[in-house]
Amino acid sequence: MGVGTPLEVCTDIHNILNISRITDPSFGERDGSLAGLMLGGLMALFGLLAVCCNKKCAVVGLSITSFIFCCAGVGCFVVFKLTMLDIDGVEFECDDGFGIACSSVALALLASASACCMRRHNEYFQIA
Repeated sequence: MGVGTPLEVCTDIHNILNISRITDPSFGERDGSLAGLMLGGLMALFGLLAVCCNKKCAVVGLSITSFIFCCAGVGCFVVFKLTMLDIDGVEFECDDGFGIACSSVALALLASASACCMRRHNEYFQIA
């Protein structure tokens, strides 16, 4: 059963993204996008813990790693969309989730740039 109006022939997205096809190698980009964004978020959280410990090297390394993972996640999703979803003349629109993923790339880049400006030795912590 399709979705949409009677004039449109639509396919439910769950028919395309069926979990039973998890061993299909063509779905590697989908799994890569999920893993990239989850690992990017995890590295960002570890970077936040490193900020609390005032470790500049760890913050810079983790924030750059977070940026790389987020970029890989967005890139994998774009490849998945172009090769798996947009076939047979049917084009899926990128919705809010893709916008949030792109904003995570921008924020990870901002975090990487601001981590480089972090002081190695903060005088306030030495006084307190």
